[in-house]
Parts: sequence; C-alpha cells; structure tokens
Amino acid sequence: MTYVLYDSWTIARTNLVHWRRNPTAIASGLLYPVVMVLLFGYVFGSAMAVAGADDYRDYLMPGMFGQTMAVGITSTLVVVTTQASYGVTDRYRSMPVSQAGVVLGRAISDMINSVLELAILIAAGLAVGWSWHNGPLNALAAIGLLLLLRFSLIWVGIFAGLKLTPRRRAPPGCCCCR
Repeated sequence: MTYVLYDSWTIARTNLVHWRRNPTAIASGLLYPVVMVLLFGYVFGSAMAVAGADDYRDYLMPGMFGQTMAVGITSTLVVVTTQASYGVTDRYRSMPVSQAGVVLGRAISDMINSVLELAILIAAGLAVGWSWHNGPLNALAAIGLLLLLRFSLIWVGIFAGLKLTPRRRAPPGCCCCR
C-alpha cells in the first residue's frame, strides 16, 4: 500500500508539473468559469428576471458550480486519451510502477485542479454579488458534494479514456517519425 501511495503521488506531481508548464491550459481551465460567470451574470442575466427573487445570481451560481464540476470530465478524458496515444501509458506499464498508482495519480492531480477551479469560481461569484445562504457549514457541505461529484466524474473520465483506442502517433518533436 505504501508503494501505491508513493507512486500515485509521484505521478500526480508529474501531471501537475506538465500542467504548470502549459500556461494556456492554466488560463483556459481556470479562467473559463470566470468568463462564464461574467457572461451569464451580466450579459444574459440583465435580460432575466426571476419571480419572487432579488437577484438572478442566486440561481446562476449553483448552476455554474454544477456545470463546472461536470464539464471537468472532458479534460480528464482528453489527457488520458492523449497520454495513451503518445505511449505514456505503455511506458508506465513497462516501469516498476504500481498500476493503481498511475490512475490514482491522475485522479489526485485532477482533484487538485478541481479545487483550484472551484475556489476561483466561488471568488468570481462573490465578486459579482452572489452569497451563500444558510451559513458556512452548509456552504462547506455543498463544496464537499461538488468535489465528490467531480471525483466520481474523474474516474469515469479515466475509465473512458483508457477504454478508447487512440491512433498511435509520435510525440511532438520526435525526429525519428518524420
């Protein structure tokens, strides 16, 4: 069990280093929720009136939270499929690395990304005037449920990404396959 945890943390760190070295992924992944809040909150939200409610943002933000957590499956699916097509998954199989550590490392790195996305989305919601109701304990419970949703969808994305059979291709910059 110790090897599985050590290997999974090593794979998670590797995934986070790749993520950090790709600034477009950071910008698109973390700023997309902010853009959506601004778009739906100010552009489309000014045309909507909710009967019996003070503000449209009280209905907008819970939907944005759920949408952001659910749409995250695509990034996991794309990364797992891309790694399989470049042969990264095959390289892990040839190394003395725990098989569970590889997928658990992907899940850990995606959960760290998810926590950052959710924190930025909450900050964007608070900046546009949204606030949670019924106290901080219920807000923490809602955050926990959102992260649990994302965690379950990460595993669906990993499973689907490993089951898809990608076309094999050479990594970018490979000189032997030109």
